[in-house]
Amino acid sequence: MSRADSPTTDAKVAWQLCIELTTRITTQPLPLLHGDEATALDSVANFFKDARKTIASHPGCHESARITLNVLNHQVRPFTAKWHRRKEIGRLRSTDECLKFRAELQSIQQVLRELAQELAAIAGMQCPRIADGLQPPLPSTESLRYGIPSQDQINETERDAVESRRQRLRSPGQTLGEAGTDAIGLALSGGGIRSATFSLGVLQTLAAKVELKDIDLMSTVSGGGYLGCFLETHGLEVLKKQGDQESSAVRHLRNHSKYLTEGRLKTILQITLNLLLGPVAALLLLGGLGGLLWLLLSLLPIAAMANGIRAYTTDAAFWPICGGTFVLALLVRLTSAYPMCAVHKLQQCALGLSVLAASLAIGAGWWVDGDWMIRTIPLTELLDSWWSEASIPHGLFLTVLLVLTVWAWYHIDINTAGLHHYYRQRLARTFLRSKDKARLLADSPSAEASDAPYLLVNTALNVPDSLREELRGRRSDLFVLSRHWCGSAVTGWRRTTDLHPPITLATAMTVSAAAASPHMGTLTRRRLAMPMSLLGWRLGHWLRWPGNAPGWIEHLMPPALDCLLREMTGWRMDERQHWLNLSDGGHIENLGLYELLRRHCRYIIAIDGECDPEHHFGGLLNLVRMAAIDLGVHIEPDLTNLRPDQQGLTSTHFVMASIKYPGESTTGLLLYVKSSMTGDESEYLHHYRQEHPTFPHESTAQQLFSEQQFEAYRALGEHIGHTLFVPALTPATATSDAVRPIAPWMNELAQKLLPTDRAV
Repeated sequence: MSRADSPTTDAKVAWQLCIELTTRITTQPLPLLHGDEATALDSVANFFKDARKTIASHPGCHESARITLNVLNHQVRPFTAKWHRRKEIGRLRSTDECLKFRAELQSIQQVLRELAQELAAIAGMQCPRIADGLQPPLPSTESLRYGIPSQDQINETERDAVESRRQRLRSPGQTLGEAGTDAIGLALSGGGIRSATFSLGVLQTLAAKVELKDIDLMSTVSGGGYLGCFLETHGLEVLKKQGDQESSAVRHLRNHSKYLTEGRLKTILQITLNLLLGPVAALLLLGGLGGLLWLLLSLLPIAAMANGIRAYTTDAAFWPICGGTFVLALLVRLTSAYPMCAVHKLQQCALGLSVLAASLAIGAGWWVDGDWMIRTIPLTELLDSWWSEASIPHGLFLTVLLVLTVWAWYHIDINTAGLHHYYRQRLARTFLRSKDKARLLADSPSAEASDAPYLLVNTALNVPDSLREELRGRRSDLFVLSRHWCGSAVTGWRRTTDLHPPITLATAMTVSAAAASPHMGTLTRRRLAMPMSLLGWRLGHWLRWPGNAPGWIEHLMPPALDCLLREMTGWRMDERQHWLNLSDGGHIENLGLYELLRRHCRYIIAIDGECDPEHHFGGLLNLVRMAAIDLGVHIEPDLTNLRPDQQGLTSTHFVMASIKYPGESTTGLLLYVKSSMTGDESEYLHHYRQEHPTFPHESTAQQLFSEQQFEAYRALGEHIGHTLFVPALTPATATSDAVRPIAPWMNELAQKLLPTDRAV
């Protein structure tokens, strides 16, 4: 045996290669938020070169050369070839690609660790210990109690609902934690059908990977409410696919993505009618304003009735009859403000008789002595020539006008005088089941939908004239609608069953998405309030608020007219009024996160599908500011990897942040998922983006989705959902087909995504 063939040479080479392996990134841990992927790739590639050089300079190292070159040629070379190419074209700048790289790197590292062990055995040495690397802190084991501070009644009701659902849906053998703790929340942002469709795709992926039934609270706003109310009525099971087929309920959404314009002629007639109702109602209400203030502002009704009465009475009886009639009319108006009064029917009869008597008096008075009235009231001279040419009896005209105006005062519903009714009908037909279109918000979910989380629908309460100075700048406050309670911090909360008329689920969904209204919270444009009110361009809702007694103005004025005047001017738009104005929740907070933070949820998944082409994160940063000011809750998200490059591509689709609740030692976790593209999406999505350069942030005004557009946003959400489960992030989920509880999955993500210097 020659010296070259001696075991000493083989052992020497084996030990040298073992040292090279165990001191490089080829075998050492690379924490997710540390190190550089390109450098790690170079380290693996350089070991290939160094090993080849070492083996070549030591002829006869047969065993160490054999096992080393076998690993390098058959396992390392394909890895380095693949990722070298992607590095050259810039793909390693994408966090999504980096996660895939790290997942494959972990596999290669395991192979190289085993090689290091074999080489150490050839050298007759013990393999050096592989370092543990930098490890993020483990999540706290202390529970976090959820609920609104100082709102015991609300907390008791909501906790009962949440705990009852937890008990009903728990898996066999599953042990639940302490009641009333560690709530899991889901927030669905505004953005119309774009946000609803994107969120649908994300949740479809989550439904296949984690237990969505673990979600306790679902807070929605605007377009997110479309999907939230859809899940409220259909249940979470509709998110799961049967094989490769989506559920019939999701297919229904796809088929009705043009929900606002379906129906052709019928739709055109409905839109036309609703567009006409607004201005007609405004004309009737404002036209009758003079008649409402008979004694103070208008001579026309006084003169008309006086002329009619004078024709049939003596002078001695004239004034007592006139005075008595006006006093009666005033008393009827004052007492009719209390609909629950025992004499309500009598009041209605008296009002009807008063209107009839006034109409007959006007008609008779004009017929008997019309010339006297024209001479007495110069204003009527302007219309007298037109009336004469049109051959319309003056008495008949005034009678019809009076009847219409009085009818308008007491019968027009300001919420149906505009586009709100049409919008609600279309949303309900698309996102709610037929039997749930008229379902009251206070009703419990049906048996089929019993797995839906507790729903919080967010709206904006418009109070530009608020008594609180801090709300005048925002011009609004957050107002939540839920199964048991409705209200806001400025108005207090009332039981949903106390609302009259009762509010339906369809109305709650519509109001939360009422993007176009005369008052729009922080987005209000004063110069547009009056024309929008007069034209009836209101998707919002006027809500009668129990506990706020009507003021003297509301006693004297019909509700519809009072609401119209306040809507036009902004005067008396405050939290004390008997009627409150609600509009799109996105007019104050567009992520739906606020109510979950108010309730101290420990785990929150926020899906952001708002229109944000430049990634300014207006919705998120607005939420961060409001939460700190109002709630004392602090969130510091690192958005660096979510900012787009010159091609509009980001490095990742999501980030995680800690939530610091006041007075709590346990921190919460926020997983923020952003509608974005990183460049590793399917060819279908890249093709769609080429045809639609603003994708995935096409204007929210575009609500008529084609099948192609619907699928693009759904597929993007589905793709982003899958990136949450790559092996580098959650190896336990990636290597198993079984769905996991949400809490351990979120904790695992936190250990990968949160900086090591921040407590979990």
